[in-house]
Amino acid sequence: MSPDVLTSLTSSLPIITASTVPPVGRSSDQHFLECSKSQYVIRNPADLHQLDGCELVKGDILVTDFNHPLLSFGDKLKQVNGSIVVEKSPDLVRLESPNLFLITGAFKLHQLTSLSLVLTPSLQTVSGLDWQVLPILSNVQISPGVSNISTIIISDTSLMGFAGFNSEDLDILDINNNRFLDSIKCNVVNIKEKLHIAANSRELSLSLPKLVKANNLTIHDVSQVDLANLQIVSNSMSIIQNNLKLLKVPFLSKVGGTLSLLKNDGLANVDIPELKEVGGGLMIMNNTRLDKINFLPRLTMIGGALELAGNIKEAKFPSLKLVKGSAIIRSFVSLFDCNRWSHSDIRSIVRGGKIECGIGGNSPVGYGTPGSQVFDYNTGSNGKGNGTHEILFSNGTSSALSIFGAFQIGFALFIIEMTIHLIR
Repeated sequence: MSPDVLTSLTSSLPIITASTVPPVGRSSDQHFLECSKSQYVIRNPADLHQLDGCELVKGDILVTDFNHPLLSFGDKLKQVNGSIVVEKSPDLVRLESPNLFLITGAFKLHQLTSLSLVLTPSLQTVSGLDWQVLPILSNVQISPGVSNISTIIISDTSLMGFAGFNSEDLDILDINNNRFLDSIKCNVVNIKEKLHIAANSRELSLSLPKLVKANNLTIHDVSQVDLANLQIVSNSMSIIQNNLKLLKVPFLSKVGGTLSLLKNDGLANVDIPELKEVGGGLMIMNNTRLDKINFLPRLTMIGGALELAGNIKEAKFPSLKLVKGSAIIRSFVSLFDCNRWSHSDIRSIVRGGKIECGIGGNSPVGYGTPGSQVFDYNTGSNGKGNGTHEILFSNGTSSALSIFGAFQIGFALFIIEMTIHLIR
């Protein structure tokens, strides 16, 4: 996390700190004065005397309902073999531990509605940051390059930037509801459980340039995103309600669950050239400026439904061989040709559901099973426009549809003419 310029607090407020006088009867080795207890509970300044002189604490430190604005663990504390939890202390304004460099467990800050400053400038190693409901926290000082961290949860703060963590593997990266946060930079390579970025500043720039693999990926409310090396999303991938104009995921080859691109109003260009398999559904819906669905040239299989909706002029899936669910398209472009959609190779590709196509705002529905029709309820027609917009599947037969149709009409006219001739 980038060390922002620290706001000064009034010097008239006393700082509550653990005493630097070594206590009697504590064990020590050649390195640290050691204090050991399963849990140290601190509710008031007097409780801090449990940590007097401790350099190494073996056990958890729980600060709860603390009734003073300033809390310091003193200059002695260097290592905690356990977790530090500070919670439910609305009076707390400042938290500091200047020489603490290692926490083997988590560093949790919960429901601290007056906390504005955290000073842990020496902290280099911690297993997890879990900071939630810290609405005025705007200044944090932490050592650049924190390592060995597995979980990062930052929620409901006033932080403006997030950077400086060196762990290649994370279980969770969840940064949400930080209304002033406009920059996230992280060099993580693998996220094993969840990547969740949502409800931060609408101008947020998200940079994950080294990310190769994620389990679940959800990105909301960002203006720029760098996923330059992402190759695999094991479960679902959701890109929803962003301010993106461009989405490039050049090396993504597989999404194990559903892939959703929804309500990205400014999104005009998408490039996902290597994606071959979507294990769940593919949903591309209500992206106002995205009128051509032609950015998945190598996609061969969709394990669920294919759902497209928006101002769609063109839908091309040249390599698609199998859709295990339904295929549904709703275009708000009046000239979109539903007839070509229903009679293209989509019939042979869809194996597990129905085929529907609609034109205009009333979401018309049709069924593409053999012998059925696809209707436009707005016009009362069979959904055929002027043929200027294209739907193309794996063998490109859409270009031959008009020829086939003309042949059918010609053959029908021939039969009628022969019947009339025989009657005469």
